[in-house]
Amino acid sequence: YVANLGRWAAGGGAGVLFNTRSALVGCLERLRRVDPAYFHGGADRLLGVYYAVAPSFVGGDLAKSRSHFEAALRAGPAYLANAVLAAEFLDRKTHDRASFEGRLRRVLAARVTSAPDLTPENDVERRKARALLDRAESYFKR
Repeated sequence: YVANLGRWAAGGGAGVLFNTRSALVGCLERLRRVDPAYFHGGADRLLGVYYAVAPSFVGGDLAKSRSHFEAALRAGPAYLANAVLAAEFLDRKTHDRASFEGRLRRVLAARVTSAPDLTPENDVERRKARALLDRAESYFKR
């Protein structure tokens, strides 16, 4: 629910994001309290994206984003989306090319057999990581 609401709100612009902020953050904070490890750190992963994407006047905060991505990576190290999203949203926003490339290279080097139940999802994340790395030059222009 929250992932879809967030995508819809982000596509609608800052006004829609502002109007849905309470629902988004409230649901994710509740999930964190109830089950912080749910779906490989899902609440922290989505909060990391939210705080990286949202403008400051609707709660955007890069320090909070970093903290939530770190928690997601601890909760679900085998779920490669945690690292891909941290690179895509946090590292690009902070202009940290070294972290961006390092995260994505680790995703590409991750052992396929480390989490067999996540193979389909992680295969998709590897393709995303490759595509992001291929566009790195355009993301980090001087």
